Amino acid sequence: MSIANPGELRVVLDTNVYISAFAYPQGRLFHLWRKALSGQYKLLVSPAIVNEIASVLRLRFAWDDDRIVARLKLLTKAAEIVCRRPHSRSSRKTMTITASSNAPWTAKLT
Repeated sequence: MSIANPGELRVVLDTNVYISAFAYPQGRLFHLWRKALSGQYKLLVSPAIVNEIASVLRLRFAWDDDRIVARLKLLTKAAEIVCRRPHSRSSRKTMTITASSNAPWTAKLT
């Protein structure tokens, strides 16, 4: 686990953002993914999100296991894997970005 620099933007992307970015690389949400890969912000991801991405790509998009594993390897190399500690609250602010039918994306500071 790495320690973030003070002031570094730490972002958690919703599963739907990853699905859109991976399945539609010409779409708007792919640019969020590219910015994470280029280091413009620190990407955080939980094991639950990784598992959900794999399930959706397999069941709804019929991706084969090799393709899913390749994409998830890239994700886990680019992101910091985080697990929530029971009954703890962080003083850090994390921005969650989700896909929305009304807007290209929605940001929520938590």
